[in-house]
Amino acid sequence: ITIVPIETSDSVLMGSEIAVTFDNSKFYILDRTSRYIYRLDSDGKFLNKIGGVGRAGNEYAQISDLAVNEAEDRVDVYSGVEAIQITYDTLGEFKERRRIKSQFHKAIPDYDNSDTWLYLGYANMEKRGRVAKVDVEGNYIYDTLASEYNIIPMDELYPVFFRNNKDIFIRESLSNIIHKISDKGVEPIYEFDFGKYQIPEKYFQSSSSSSAMEMLFSMDFATISLFMQSDNYAVVEVFMQALDGDHVNAIGLKNLKTGIWQWIKNDTEDKGNIFNLGLKAITSESEIIYLVEPSRLIEFENKDIFTNPDIISTIDESDNLVILKCKLD
Repeated sequence: ITIVPIETSDSVLMGSEIAVTFDNSKFYILDRTSRYIYRLDSDGKFLNKIGGVGRAGNEYAQISDLAVNEAEDRVDVYSGVEAIQITYDTLGEFKERRRIKSQFHKAIPDYDNSDTWLYLGYANMEKRGRVAKVDVEGNYIYDTLASEYNIIPMDELYPVFFRNNKDIFIRESLSNIIHKISDKGVEPIYEFDFGKYQIPEKYFQSSSSSSAMEMLFSMDFATISLFMQSDNYAVVEVFMQALDGDHVNAIGLKNLKTGIWQWIKNDTEDKGNIFNLGLKAITSESEIIYLVEPSRLIEFENKDIFTNPDIISTIDESDNLVILKCKLD
């Protein structure tokens, strides 16, 4: 496990709501508070800032999703409320703005062409499937995953789409199935049995959104908060909420060579465990990326697990969050 402090300076002051993308040895940190993207080198040093908040042609009001392709010198920022896609180069220079003809929750570009995959969610205004594909003009080409339900759409705070090379995966909070986009369309690739935490089909078939939500919060249930995959490992993060207040965070790791899943169960209230929250990304080298608060790292007792523990003495509690790179053997 390697510690990578994020540079703390006047140029890099981040909030606590952060998403991480890692591409070609660069970290892209989306700060949802400032609505900027910070590009860092592999040591956490600031390189440049990307994006701009406002109403100009090269600006946006909010960020729904982010896609990075260093090889093509391209950073795509999506604003679902505004129904736009803005493309910058990796140095932050504006390249183009594209309008999409309907609002959406999440998005990801199809690098094989100029199309874009959208996540519309349940009970969407377009009365389409939860996942749709649009062309360069924003016109619908295809939609799938039925959404003829009355349930209230859950706000997807974490990535719905995940890309590994040319493969694109789809994760939804309320679904126990991970889908994969292929030449044949959208197909299920992993299905999880959460036992008593499984959300029953009757929840989706409820006659009203209010009764559906009342049903959900009157039972134990599980949501998938994150899915990602490298060439060697698949990683899934699950939150299980119990009526008795016992909330559990579980990480599932699948070795794609052996086909074996291993599960790590964490108590979300265990402040001494720096790995019970903060999972953010996976690299092409099968390193999983965590973000932790400096104070928790400073107080962590088992410092021998780190390859560079001496760097902890240089970290202050007021610094930005710290990256932990955990190599999966």
